[in-house]
Amino acid sequence: MITVRRLQKRFGPVKALDGLDVDCNPGEIVALVGPNGSGKSTALRILAGIMRPDRGEARIGTDTIDMSSVRLRNRISYLPQRIEFPDQVTAKEVLTFFAKIRQISAERVSELISRFGFRGFEKKKVGELSGGMLQRLAIAVVFLPCADVYVLDEPTNNLDSEGLARFREETIGAASRGASVIMSTHILREVEHLAHRIVVMANGKNLFTKRIEQFSKDLSHSRKMWLTVENLSEAHRAVALRSGAENVVLNCKSMTVECTETLRIPILNALFQAGAAIREFGLYEPSLQQIYDQALSGECSPDRAAETNPALRIGN
Repeated sequence: MITVRRLQKRFGPVKALDGLDVDCNPGEIVALVGPNGSGKSTALRILAGIMRPDRGEARIGTDTIDMSSVRLRNRISYLPQRIEFPDQVTAKEVLTFFAKIRQISAERVSELISRFGFRGFEKKKVGELSGGMLQRLAIAVVFLPCADVYVLDEPTNNLDSEGLARFREETIGAASRGASVIMSTHILREVEHLAHRIVVMANGKNLFTKRIEQFSKDLSHSRKMWLTVENLSEAHRAVALRSGAENVVLNCKSMTVECTETLRIPILNALFQAGAAIREFGLYEPSLQQIYDQALSGECSPDRAAETNPALRIGN
């Protein structure tokens, strides 16, 4: 288990971390998201043991993270945001080198060469690899060992669809065998596909931490529903308002109704009884990106974002 408490780090006058608290349980994937300069990479470097905090603590289980401990180093596998391998070595030589350091079998190297699509490329020099293939190589290196903790800084940078698929497989596989995976990303669809929990960071702080499904549920609890009404008229607006709607907007054959959750069904029933020919209806829900943007700006109401993302369509 990764435990971070009250972590602080300064670079001169810049406060990179300002009391950060984060947990990551065994078998869990936690995603740090936030704008550039929010402190994600600094936090991950501290977790990887390559940087010391000014204050606070970072632990794996009961062990304080300290890279002078060989035992602790063997428990962690770290992927930095910027990857550098010597240009003149091959992909296979890179994997073999790191496998020897970690005392990992040649069979595991061969397995990852195959899984990450390096067959035919394993003898190609690093300097000749595309950005996407270089990122695949870095991910293959980080997943060589069966570590207890994986610390991944922007792991999906430059990956194509096949590389993303392999990354997801390895990440989910690591978590399924009980490893803790903590990663940073700007690509929120990866959060939706992978993370169990999301930590939204800004200015070196944890704005909040939620399970991904709860994050969406809490911030996208929409007060608006939309309806397609074949015979839409001003009379239908009046019916909805009399039934408790706070606001009603008509547009051609569509109708947007703002109301509390408990009034949705009564308003629909009232419209049916008034002769409204309702063909479809549903709720507005914002995308994860819109929710994330609102969280960073301090706007927790989903309604503004909901305008552009109708969901939960029901109709014939």
